[in-house]
Amino acid sequence: MSEKKLIKNWYRKKIVIFFSAIAILILILASANNASAVYENKHYVKSTPIPTLTSTPTLTSIPSGDTIRVYRSATGQIDVLNIETEYLPYVVAAENDIAPFESMKAQAVASRTFAYYKKEHPSGTNFDVYDDSRDQNYKPWLVITNNLKNSVSQTNGIVIKWGDVIICSFYVSGAGDFARYVTYNEGKSGENIAQSSIGWVTNPSSLNPYNRGAMGQIQANALANKGYTWKNILKYFYGNDIIIGPKTPVETIRVYRSATGQIDVLNIETEYLPYVVAAENDIAPFESMKAQAVASRTFAYYKKEHPSGTNFDVYDDSRDQNYKPWLVLTDNEINSVSQTNGIVIKWGNVIICSFYVSGAGDFARYVTYNEGKSGENIAQSSIGWVTNPSSLNPYNRGAMGQIQANALANKGYTWKNILKYFYGNDIIIGSK
Repeated sequence: MSEKKLIKNWYRKKIVIFFSAIAILILILASANNASAVYENKHYVKSTPIPTLTSTPTLTSIPSGDTIRVYRSATGQIDVLNIETEYLPYVVAAENDIAPFESMKAQAVASRTFAYYKKEHPSGTNFDVYDDSRDQNYKPWLVITNNLKNSVSQTNGIVIKWGDVIICSFYVSGAGDFARYVTYNEGKSGENIAQSSIGWVTNPSSLNPYNRGAMGQIQANALANKGYTWKNILKYFYGNDIIIGPKTPVETIRVYRSATGQIDVLNIETEYLPYVVAAENDIAPFESMKAQAVASRTFAYYKKEHPSGTNFDVYDDSRDQNYKPWLVLTDNEINSVSQTNGIVIKWGNVIICSFYVSGAGDFARYVTYNEGKSGENIAQSSIGWVTNPSSLNPYNRGAMGQIQANALANKGYTWKNILKYFYGNDIIIGSK
């Protein structure tokens, strides 16, 4: 939501008659585009301008996970992008790449919230957002730093709600004339918050629950430098009663801690899986590590359906899969989970029991080699119940060997192809 200066109407009148038709057209288009920049994101009851297209926009192939349709203003193409991995890092980079890390995380959450708001209130009939300041800037050519990447992955799926609605999380640079749009709602809640004049201001404010104020990027950076956390930065601008949490209910797993007998209820994506991947295959190449993340997630969901105990789902050791929360996580371990968020392996309509072993020594006998195989032709692993035909036990579609998976990754296999190599060509790799 970077701003542009509005071009005065009198400026167009001074265009001399000798200018070429092409130059006039460019100025008119630029003027129309700039005139909407400050006000485009208001929650008004009015139609959103639709770009004039000379041909039907080209849709990119649809990735897995939650997506957003982005109108590329330079080409007229509509890109369908994974929100977490393909869209948000490049929005944060374009919007506030110099931010301290806590402010950058606040920016990631505000940008994600705005993206989901626009999915519910799209800017066009066949797309959700513009790739420029009419909505929020998206610049996929920028170099993504670790901080930019981690600001998104460490807030994965988190949005801002007020009541039961995803707010329109306005934000501006907060510099110069745009400081007037920033709201200071620290400690305020309910009808006492200040709405931003970027949007539709109502009295009482609850008449427009989408407008809970606007964040200033300069001001957010200053707060981060004072020690504010990203959550407190968001509450500073949007109010004390905003709900900062997952867009959808958090999926948890009950983990039996063998050392203490305690049962921990953990967020699968953020609290459980990264430490399973770290414990199971921390030396893996990144593609193999992503395959490990998906296999571990799939196994976790299988165990939620077929728990190991009456009051828990999985053991924290090799009886199920190792979970070691004391390990120091690397970027690859964190990103292997976040970049495959929610992805599991199915065969038909069931989540398989995604067996995996080290593949070394005596354990090599459990590994299956199902590349190019499907249906009844796949080899099941003797770790599980082997049937003839194999479809009598649809949960057993083989077992992955970690050593073998690492070797495949070094040969150039993608994580999806690694999974198919062990579990068969007809597995379904997608959202749970």
